[in-house]
Order: sequence, then C-alpha cells, then structure tokens
Amino acid sequence: MRFSSGFAGRRSGKDCRNGLSRGPAILTTIVERFRELLHDVNGARVEVVNLVPIVKKSDWRDELHLQAAGWRRCAREFQRVF
Repeated sequence: MRFSSGFAGRRSGKDCRNGLSRGPAILTTIVERFRELLHDVNGARVEVVNLVPIVKKSDWRDELHLQAAGWRRCAREFQRVF
C-alpha cells in the first residue's frame, strides 16, 4: 500500500494559505496520527510520503490544486522515498 499524507484547502470559510484560520491545526494532528497508524501496521509493507513539510502555503493555486513548483517538489519527494 502507498499513501500520501498532506492536506489542502479551505477551512472554516477562510483561506488557510494566508494564515487566517486555525482549522489546519486539527487537520495536521489528524494527518500525523494517521501517519503514525500506518507506521504501526504489522505484516504489511507501507510506504508513507509525508508531503506536509514539502508543500508550502504559497504552492496552492486553490484549495485543491498545487502550482507547478509545488507538484515538482512533491514528485521529487516521491522519487526520494520510492
């Protein structure tokens, strides 16, 4: 199994990329706990690519899509892990 952890988007009606919302904090916690759960899976080969520190706030074109520079950094991280 392969999973990518990361999040994007609009929370609480405010654009998270500009730091106006506290919503991403809970999402970061959820993503981190999910990653921990995946690392604890016994008997399965699981590769986790943590994109949270890779993707910058300025990389988001909108709440779902990265700009080209963000995609390139994600691709490099996938290559590094796999």
